[in-house]
Amino acid sequence: MFRTTLRASLPINSADTMIRYALIAVLGCVTTTLHAAVADSAAPLNVGRNIKPMDEYLFKTQFYEEQRTYTRDTQGTVKDTATTLSIILQAETEVAAVTDDGEEREKNLKIRVFLVTKNGQSPIDYLHTGAIVKCVFTEQGPQFTKDKRPLPDSIAYALAQVVRGEGGSKTGRILNPVRPVKPGDSWPINVKEFMDIVADESMTFDKKHISGKVNFESILPFMDRFPAATVRADITAKKVRIQGYPGFTLGPATIVMQMGVTVPVDGRLPACEVSTVTAIDIPAKPSDPKAPKLDYRFRISRQQDSRFER
Repeated sequence: MFRTTLRASLPINSADTMIRYALIAVLGCVTTTLHAAVADSAAPLNVGRNIKPMDEYLFKTQFYEEQRTYTRDTQGTVKDTATTLSIILQAETEVAAVTDDGEEREKNLKIRVFLVTKNGQSPIDYLHTGAIVKCVFTEQGPQFTKDKRPLPDSIAYALAQVVRGEGGSKTGRILNPVRPVKPGDSWPINVKEFMDIVADESMTFDKKHISGKVNFESILPFMDRFPAATVRADITAKKVRIQGYPGFTLGPATIVMQMGVTVPVDGRLPACEVSTVTAIDIPAKPSDPKAPKLDYRFRISRQQDSRFER
């Protein structure tokens, strides 16, 4: 999740579950009592949850991205240009295959809503209601097909921003506490796992300049059905080396990331909700010495809020 979220934040290649059924009043009372008992005592917490083949859920997500370019000339004049992208997606999801550690490898989406808005213009319905999209996740990136044919680049790009292989152990490896915890506790992220999972050919991290803390915010009844734990992580990585801006020499970047995960206290169940906010700040200069003497700064901000209703 971390890796795909950060990689999607970068314009390099156009390239984390809520459970909801009919509720009866008796179950709501039992859940509330259980929540109170669980919240008073420390217990192990695993944020990374496995997904199982044949799993079905309704995926709901909202996404917003803003990419800004600042330029400053020798006179100190600053110019600012921006592009924005907004995506709303709801899709019935069937999991067809998972990896050995429980991360989705292949799934089918039956579209309910897929609206894309660029630069504040009128939203466009990218796929009609009922359209079925096959999603396959590979090391080279996600592949999206409809009727056994690849989707157009513009549609595939929009899907790649919001659809990823959910579940698996990676999130837990970064965020899990090493001891039993209760609401109000905090602990550091696993920096080594963060680097191992997130770093690739497009981003190089310096361990000394990565910091992060996880806060155990609450245990509350989720949809009045069962107790669910919410944790929130704040991570900062400085002096990150980023590739992928042809024509520019990039300075050390700063990445600031906040991630919220809600998981049922029952460790057998997948995550309920995931939210991410990512901001990347990259200073740059033109590589060509004959180019106008301008200082550039690229700033990418992304936010995504997802629910997984079972």
